[in-house]
Amino acid sequence: MNEKIKLDIQPPTSIYLTYQRLTYTIWHAIAEFVDNSTASYYSHKEVLKKVKNYKLKVYIIYQPDHGILTIYDNAFGMEIEDFKRAIILNSPPKDKSGRNEFGMGLKTAACWFGKEWEISSTRLGSNKLYSAFMDIEKLGVTNEKNINIHVEKINSEKHYTKLTIRVLSRKITSTQRKKVIEQISNIYRKDLINSDIEIKYIEKKYDKYGNPHYTNDGENFFSTMNEVPTLKYENPTVWEYVDEKTGLKEKYFQEFSDEIFFEGKTYHFNGFLAIRDIASRTYAGLTLIRRNRVIIGGLNSGYRPKEIFGDASDFAYQRIFGEVNMDNWPVTQAKNAFDWDNGLEEIFINKMKSISRDLVTKSRDLRKKDKVNLNLTSEQKILTNNLSIETMFKKPIGSLTIEEFNNSIKSNIISKNDLDSSAEKSIEKLSNYLVFKINDNSNREIHIDYLADMSVNPTEWLKINAIDQEDKKNFKFKITIFYEHPFFKPYINDGEFILVLKKFAIALGVSIINAQFSPVIKGTYQSLEIVKFMNDYLKQVIDEVN
Repeated sequence: MNEKIKLDIQPPTSIYLTYQRLTYTIWHAIAEFVDNSTASYYSHKEVLKKVKNYKLKVYIIYQPDHGILTIYDNAFGMEIEDFKRAIILNSPPKDKSGRNEFGMGLKTAACWFGKEWEISSTRLGSNKLYSAFMDIEKLGVTNEKNINIHVEKINSEKHYTKLTIRVLSRKITSTQRKKVIEQISNIYRKDLINSDIEIKYIEKKYDKYGNPHYTNDGENFFSTMNEVPTLKYENPTVWEYVDEKTGLKEKYFQEFSDEIFFEGKTYHFNGFLAIRDIASRTYAGLTLIRRNRVIIGGLNSGYRPKEIFGDASDFAYQRIFGEVNMDNWPVTQAKNAFDWDNGLEEIFINKMKSISRDLVTKSRDLRKKDKVNLNLTSEQKILTNNLSIETMFKKPIGSLTIEEFNNSIKSNIISKNDLDSSAEKSIEKLSNYLVFKINDNSNREIHIDYLADMSVNPTEWLKINAIDQEDKKNFKFKITIFYEHPFFKPYINDGEFILVLKKFAIALGVSIINAQFSPVIKGTYQSLEIVKFMNDYLKQVIDEVN
């Protein structure tokens, strides 16, 4: 007997609960909300531009004390059909050419962030405000298929969407805050360059009287959200050289446009390549952009195939950067990667290798003539680095407790025969002065000068000298690191590497000195103590990051 059975393949509402286990990062989840806001703006830009003094505003508001995350925008807003699609599973918009093409991001990201969320929206020209509340844990138990949409009358000139997430499963720590700001600024770099769009990250806190105040860095507070600075993105400075034929300054900059025909479809791409003025392992590499929104690239995630950029020690790896626009290329549902594991990526890499060949060759010639970039030794940069270094010594380790960390400028750094007068001033800012107290009730102190030496072709990378040891109360040492040592030369124009090297050298130097004042065994100290102290110092760096 032949028989047909109909199967209801609509997913149960309990599936919302499973979204909490998706592999989002905090910034990619937030980006799902910003995608919806900016997509609404771009789809109705011509209408919105008729509103007097209009500017798109997207506010990411986090309340750490109450565990609430709110995303607010003044884009076009939603009428009932769009509002339903924002809540119903697998309900993509009719127009899939924008950033919210899958119709899943708001739901999945909201469930990932918290157990309860509420959305409300009103469209420009409509007098109806729609709102709905989702209790994810409750839906997981009851598997209820219906939710209530509340409708109320509102001024037809208003237009906004507001998403509020409560009972957060994820929190934004003070360390993550900086990264969220950097990543969101990077992802929406094209929007932020547009003066018509404003994106803000805001933390809402309360003083002891219950009055709200707002910040985006945890240090500067404002009485209103409008005063909080807007996120910004600045393009890196491109390396300039003097053309031998014209005598004019030129930039290492190259534009390109090409296409790939693969499995019956043509994939277009265009953009630019350039050489950074200042090396950076963190920010170099390609940024792959789709519909004016970054998919891959930016902070610690530059697209750097080895076939093009070589190893981490190669000049191209640290200095070449660029943007590639890939509007019709397929992406994953989370929009944090391209869906090209079918061989498309390999073809793209080969194309980009050919396009970038001349620039990579130029970068290698440039590397031979390259000098340490003295901009990395600016006073502001050094003071910022020193705050991080000081953290390494915030707790007593072994025999020492830090008493003083002085950022004063020293003039006794190096013989300046190889430097012009403009370079001397910058290099003199590379000195620090540390004072440690020896924890043996003797009130003895250890004074350490940390100096940077940029002598050409040094044979040593680190020196530790004892100075004026006749004073038995105050022991003086000088730690000198040679930045131009051939071992470090491939990395030294990388600002991030300078900080790592500085931390490592100071920690090693202090560990060696510390070991001399540790309890002795038959008149000698154990050399393994150096390793122990070094591990203790570097552990505090790990604690700072986490």
